[in-house]
Amino acid sequence: MSMDENNDLNVARQGFEGSLNKLQSDILLLGDLVIQAINKSINSLKTRNIEQSQEVIKDDDNIDELETQIQVLCVELIRKEAPLASDLRRIVSALQIVDELERIGDYAEGIAKISVTMGKLVPINELVLIPKMAENSVNMLSRSLESYTLRDFSLCNSILDELRTKDKEINLMHKQVQKELLNTIKSESAEGGEQATYLMWAAHNLERIADRSKNIAERSLFQVTGEIN
Repeated sequence: MSMDENNDLNVARQGFEGSLNKLQSDILLLGDLVIQAINKSINSLKTRNIEQSQEVIKDDDNIDELETQIQVLCVELIRKEAPLASDLRRIVSALQIVDELERIGDYAEGIAKISVTMGKLVPINELVLIPKMAENSVNMLSRSLESYTLRDFSLCNSILDELRTKDKEINLMHKQVQKELLNTIKSESAEGGEQATYLMWAAHNLERIADRSKNIAERSLFQVTGEIN
């Protein structure tokens, strides 16, 4: 291979690496938008801030738009670059991760819609476990996105084990919330029972956020090993 050909290959590789770095940056930006949506939806649920809930619903369009842009970039990288195994795993993992993030954004939007439906009703009791579920779920999501950036088997595997433990803890909290709200449905007025039903759906969405955060950590490990856990 001549020096000119070698230089051309180096330039092409640098351009490809730049595109992969942009892909990672866009995914982290999407993750930040999703985390903001979760936090705002839970805060609006606690404070009965309907305007903030409506902001979350409106801003979900931005999440969907960025997801589409990332998907287009992934497809273009596969089409133009014909990447080899390790690079292809990065792109495939990115496609899977943005799908998980978009779904998580939908769950945050769902909580905001629940809050809007509940209106200005004062909560039947102080929300304690649901905000705790949200805090833990956001922590899981942040850790899973950290795992995505590491591309190191030992570190990614360690984070995945950590998130599997946290997911079990959130499942236990979810069961406790369900039990308490079911008791409320049995003992409260029709209005209180209706509100308890809405809160059960909000808790369900948070449980699903935790599940999908764990999925992201699994996809992050896949980009390193090529194996699905």
